Amino acid sequence: MSAWREAGQLWAFRGHSVFTRVAGRDDAPALLLIHGFPTASWDWEALWAALTRSYRVFAIDMLGFGFSAKPTDYPYTIAGQGDLQESFLTHHGIKTYATLAHDYGDTVAQELLARQDEPGERPRMRSLALLNGGLFPESYRPLLTQKLLLSPLGPLVAPLMTRSALARSFRKIFGAATPPDDEFIDGAWRLITHNHGLTVVPKVIRYMAERKLKSERWVGALQRASIPLKLIDGAPIPSRAGTWPSDTANSSLDRTSPSSREWATTLSGKRPGKCCAPSRGSPLDYRSFLSRYAALRSNALIQFSWRRRSCTSSGKMSCSTSTLRFRSC
Repeated sequence: MSAWREAGQLWAFRGHSVFTRVAGRDDAPALLLIHGFPTASWDWEALWAALTRSYRVFAIDMLGFGFSAKPTDYPYTIAGQGDLQESFLTHHGIKTYATLAHDYGDTVAQELLARQDEPGERPRMRSLALLNGGLFPESYRPLLTQKLLLSPLGPLVAPLMTRSALARSFRKIFGAATPPDDEFIDGAWRLITHNHGLTVVPKVIRYMAERKLKSERWVGALQRASIPLKLIDGAPIPSRAGTWPSDTANSSLDRTSPSSREWATTLSGKRPGKCCAPSRGSPLDYRSFLSRYAALRSNALIQFSWRRRSCTSSGKMSCSTSTLRFRSC
């Protein structure tokens, strides 16, 4: 953790200090890494050396995370985090870039993707790979702790969070073959609590509500995308975090079709769809991941259609669910 921090630099965005990491050859293709919730760019530490051999890699701790500023009066919207990512790339003179995102970062990446069709000068995204994230809010079921943090009780609940509670949560969401060790848990806790970070967690986690409010924009961005897209998920197929619809009986997704397999590249070693760091498993896991990510550049584009429908549960609750149809194009 100390080495990771020492290798980074601070950069100012709208008057706030942002921790950044940049590495790789100046002439290599640009790759933007967008981390998940509730940690930081350190999520990518295990893959950093391998990725920087082939790419000029850019990563930051978004505002409210890690070693970046955590102002209590900041709105912490996904759009604001998107502005931060674009400004960072522009600051480094990047015109085109690939994106690899995880969890919370998937939603930020969807916002960046949605902007590609909008007027204005901005860096152009040329491919997008998504790791274990809640792409479809209708099928997301938040944990009790998340519900409390999202509620008016959030400011009271957040200071009660402890390292031991974090450890229990992480051990539930990491795969049996790659459980988080004490070093990782200590590092994650340090990132979360740095600079009084617990005080802003209830504001940062509001992104879950944003996913519902802006689902048309962010899911629509995936529908309309003309660039290569790939979802890399662990096995088994996730249900809680909304990467796939949780009710398979109400979904037309054919998980055995060739296009579905291309979209849902299966990696071993980690339970998917939860807010945890990319798996720190064996070297074989990393090589498997990197080969699948590299294959994104040569894959056929994957396009999917999405429609919303209403449903009821026991006549008391209204809800909506996504029906997905994948096809190669």
